[in-house]
Amino acid sequence: MSESNQLNLVALAAEGDVEAFSKLLTEHYDLIYRVAFLWCGNQPDAQDVAQDTCIKVARAIRTFRGDSQFSTWLYRIVVNTAKDYLRKRTEHVDFDDIANVVTSKGPTPLDEIECDHLWRVVRQLPERQSSAVLMVYAQGLTHSEVAKILDCAENTVSWYIHEAKKQLREWIEHNE
Repeated sequence: MSESNQLNLVALAAEGDVEAFSKLLTEHYDLIYRVAFLWCGNQPDAQDVAQDTCIKVARAIRTFRGDSQFSTWLYRIVVNTAKDYLRKRTEHVDFDDIANVVTSKGPTPLDEIECDHLWRVVRQLPERQSSAVLMVYAQGLTHSEVAKILDCAENTVSWYIHEAKKQLREWIEHNE
């Protein structure tokens, strides 16, 4: 869908056009679910986050100003919804599921264990560093895209990544 068509649908949805809103969600649901799954690590939680995201988007569609692409705005809502959801849960994320998503080229059991431990360490990093690492390395976003989502400068994202790598190197050195 072209950017102009998308902006037209957003404008119509903001005015209450249910069909336009439905088309927007249909067009972007794969992104919503994929991001939710990556953050949650399992299907039931990802489905809950995706559903919560759709509700939040319906309530907030009027606030989209067009300062960024609609998908960037939407991505940010999904990430924030996933973070809120995970914060509210008393149990921990299933890191085995995250490891399988990240290493889907058929990892060995040892690779999965190492990846599991690495993601545990990543999740223990400060929130902004953890988010930056997940978005850059697990989702393949550029530093520029991450900066828009985190609402910070691109250099700040680079610093988050640098600091996270430093901490991860220390963890690897101590665990070899």
